[in-house]
Amino acid sequence: MSRSTLRLTLECNNRCVFCGQEGLADAAARSLEELEGALASLRERSDAVTFTGGEPTLSPALPRLLARARELGFREIGLQTNCQDIHVPKDIDAYVAAGLTDVQLSLHGPRALIHDYHTDVEGSFATIVRVAGALGERGVRLVAATVVTRSNFRELAPMPALLRRLGVRAWLLRVPRIAGRAARRLDSTTPRLGMAMPRVLHAVELARRVGLPAFLEGAPLCLTGPYASRVIVGDGARAFAPSCDGCEARARCPGFDPRYLARFHGDEAAPWSVRDRVYIHVSPREESLRGLFTGIGELAIESTEVPSSEAKRSPSLTVLSG
Repeated sequence: MSRSTLRLTLECNNRCVFCGQEGLADAAARSLEELEGALASLRERSDAVTFTGGEPTLSPALPRLLARARELGFREIGLQTNCQDIHVPKDIDAYVAAGLTDVQLSLHGPRALIHDYHTDVEGSFATIVRVAGALGERGVRLVAATVVTRSNFRELAPMPALLRRLGVRAWLLRVPRIAGRAARRLDSTTPRLGMAMPRVLHAVELARRVGLPAFLEGAPLCLTGPYASRVIVGDGARAFAPSCDGCEARARCPGFDPRYLARFHGDEAAPWSVRDRVYIHVSPREESLRGLFTGIGELAIESTEVPSSEAKRSPSLTVLSG
């Protein structure tokens, strides 16, 4: 099954510390007619669609587009949401009746103190837990995405158990894309991957043990241990450190965010042999769940320049248009 995404708005009711869309609030504004036309075009090449934002539930076009997606014959119709504007049960019942089949939750910590800090909205954790329960009761398939930051990478271990309790079927851990607010707050938001990735991989293993498929996005393959087969390669610019030269995996590696390398140099990277690598493979069922995350994330990075107040001397970088 091929899945496409349709961005409805860049408006959002969270104020996430890692937001890469800050300053782009009006860039995606389109009329209902334009959105319906875009949806029809997507149907020509896809049989599943996910509505994204910003926060797509803030778009008045969402109910109509859910119904239109079903009319067009999409087999699966998804929504990426922070849940803050979803009213239980009214909105959920309306979305499901219109054709909603799956939801990607944005959940950034195992308890309110951590999640609410990242969203900068008090009570957002309690809201997402309540809405997730109501969605699950109505048979909506749930997956979740967590952005890995300096403030939560040490707190990932309890996440698999929480997600299982919420009925989540798959989990994506994403390294921040350094743009917008995340670029402004680079030093307080973006973790050094050499420190964060061991904790991330531990969380992925804990998820595996409780039967929760977990995937990774935004980290180079050499930092993903036996979970390289679970990496999702996103859109946007890619950059490689000098130590990446000659690596057998480079052609299919997500590499680094260019701004990460400009700030931290990427000395965590090391060439590795594809032949000698040990993989924990992805089952066919897990592969189908991976597709729910495909193409979902921030807008592609347009600039690789680090603000002068945050820049350090950096090695020359190889940047590929991805």
